[in-house]
Amino acid sequence: MNPIRLTLPAALALACAAPMFAQGTSQGVLDNLDARFKFRVAGQAASLQDKLDGRVFGMGFEVGYTHPLGRFSAELGYMYKSGQEYRDDVTAMATASGKKIDPRYSADARKNSLDGTTLRLGYERDPKAEWTWGAGLQLNFSRFKHQYAGTVSDGYSSQNDPIHDSAGNRPADAMSATYMDTYNGTPTKSALGVSPYAGFHYRIDESSGLECNVLLLNYTSTNYVHVAGTVADTTGGHTDRDSLATKSRFTPHIEFAYVFRF
Repeated sequence: MNPIRLTLPAALALACAAPMFAQGTSQGVLDNLDARFKFRVAGQAASLQDKLDGRVFGMGFEVGYTHPLGRFSAELGYMYKSGQEYRDDVTAMATASGKKIDPRYSADARKNSLDGTTLRLGYERDPKAEWTWGAGLQLNFSRFKHQYAGTVSDGYSSQNDPIHDSAGNRPADAMSATYMDTYNGTPTKSALGVSPYAGFHYRIDESSGLECNVLLLNYTSTNYVHVAGTVADTTGGHTDRDSLATKSRFTPHIEFAYVFRF
């Protein structure tokens, strides 16, 4: 028997079956893919830091693949954590040698906020169950924004508002300013943070669900440090002794999300 006659029909059969096999495999992968859109709000579960609010708002679009071992997902999102304006304690500010600060003629106002893009890599044990658990890592490509403006001095001058009593007299211990620093700025600190999370998922129906997670939010804060009186007149501002101090933070949050399933 001629082997070529056997090989040729087999090759033709293989050539015809290959597209069908590939189509079946592709269809199987697509059947295991799904998408979700999530709205989140989280509350800080520890004392507040960096004068930020306790709440974090966020949203994200997630694509998942269901495997016999569970559902694996990747989500691209955005988060925002606002802050309140606050007054920094000028009496605790460092000064040049021999200088002092009079808080009656000094003020320092600041405000912080945190926002950025997030990438979540997650795992869900059983996406078809009514209740299940999940965990993962959130990569924060975050930006800490620090706004500040201040005027510090050791006394009164024509450039700040003198304090008078009802008779128009200055306080007896008030002195004419030997310096007055004015400064302002809006530095930002961008950093990558790794934030683990874990929690429970509740499947409402085929198109919606709820999530509750504990998230350990990691970010880097910044704070402007001014040394008062480093310019020996009333035109002082930023000097080479000023600096930006940074700190890496890990703050626990309890997070709730409403999920749209597609």
